[in-house]
Amino acid sequence: MLGESPQRRYARIMSYFSPEQKHDVYSEWMRRELSGTDSYDLMARAFGASRADSLLNQLMDVDVNSYLPGDLLVKVDITTMANSLEARSPFLDHHLMEWAARLPATLKVRGGTTKYLLKKALEDWLPTEVLHRPKQGFGVPLGHWLRTELKDLAWDVLTDATAKSRGFFRPEAVKTLLEEHEAGENHTRQLWALIQFELWHRRFVDQPLSGPPSVAGESLQPTG
Repeated sequence: MLGESPQRRYARIMSYFSPEQKHDVYSEWMRRELSGTDSYDLMARAFGASRADSLLNQLMDVDVNSYLPGDLLVKVDITTMANSLEARSPFLDHHLMEWAARLPATLKVRGGTTKYLLKKALEDWLPTEVLHRPKQGFGVPLGHWLRTELKDLAWDVLTDATAKSRGFFRPEAVKTLLEEHEAGENHTRQLWALIQFELWHRRFVDQPLSGPPSVAGESLQPTG
């Protein structure tokens, strides 16, 4: 990664599959169809559109226009609305966002401290253990689940005749990912992406009007 440009390094960090991994898992047909296509161009265009004055501010600008609306805010909206909650993100007030975007990068990250100016502003109100607590996120033990509770679902979805018949991915490469993950390697992101792609295909391409998808003959519609 060190040999890549900052833009491509960032794209690799944000990707579930590197170009090399995609080439390995693609079928010969997919390789031919996507020959000359570089999915990192999407990130390159986002960097090119940024008018930020430093790499750090560029990274934040790209996040605001890609990762934030395309991932984080979508997840928050779906999960809160599913529980009859209306979420608000006060730090995303556009006046505050525009003001913060104009700040020099040294006020945002300094000496390894992120959100530097915000933390300085709140020092008199928040205890140190709260202000400097490491980020926790909302991750779930998906890698463990794919070796236990979700193991059978992963194998059923990714190795049955339906998945193999599509011709998008090499069955032996997908099988290797499953086996290596079971053995202790971490292919969580790749396997989850493949599972979601296959389930999406079954729901919206194979049977767009015929109700919920099924796995190994069983409906995925919640019961009870």
